Amino acid sequence: MKKKLIRYVLIPVVSLIVLLFAFSASPEISKEDKTYIRAFLDEWKFTDSSGSIHQSFETEMEFISRLQDSVIRSVRHSFNAYSDLGDIKYYFETRKGLCYDRAAMMEKFLMYFGFKIRHIYLYFNLENKPLGVTDFFRSNLSSHAMLEVKTQKGWMVMGTNSNWLGWQSDGQPLTIFAVRRKLREGGIQLKKTGALGMGKPFFVDLPDPGKFKIVYGIYSRHGQFMVSRPVESSLRAVGLRSPFPDYNLRMLLSNF
Repeated sequence: MKKKLIRYVLIPVVSLIVLLFAFSASPEISKEDKTYIRAFLDEWKFTDSSGSIHQSFETEMEFISRLQDSVIRSVRHSFNAYSDLGDIKYYFETRKGLCYDRAAMMEKFLMYFGFKIRHIYLYFNLENKPLGVTDFFRSNLSSHAMLEVKTQKGWMVMGTNSNWLGWQSDGQPLTIFAVRRKLREGGIQLKKTGALGMGKPFFVDLPDPGKFKIVYGIYSRHGQFMVSRPVESSLRAVGLRSPFPDYNLRMLLSNF
């Protein structure tokens, strides 16, 4: 009886773990991506040297801030096909994208230079109503995509529609959770708040700036951005869509 009970408990747990791994996908930099990353860097007059970038926290911040400015100036606000997410060649040729495009673009540039990143999915209510976990599944959900980059002093959130950084006036980096906490306390002081003509931080237009939900590792709820291998790639080959959101399992674990 005891063995049967263990089996009944173990089978669904193992099945869930296998399922989570089977549909997890990672942002990858292709050969073509590298070609167009270098083309952007040439255009922006960047040096292609990760050694000098990682000399200190200050050199990292100089690079991160300049990269963010360059991406936001270069990619105007326009909807793309979901399948173009993270395609650096497409961004180079069209200069089009939304918050999630800029997030994916910055992530690839940062990974190219040896930074660790994690993707952020935010959702919020523009009517100032209470938010619950189940609101994640609402079809009329208001959402936003951003990212965090790991600096020598820790994780720091980066704006994607505006060139603000989670970089406190005392020089310390802030995660998106720390930004939300400080917004709720009414005491956020940022070194880089977003330049005139380069958009506003997403929380500025919220009825209550500190009321938003945060999920690391979710790229989309519709499952059309990233392709896990070999399961989802096999499904697509026969014309089937993944029934799951796009997520990265390692980043999802950052929520706990």
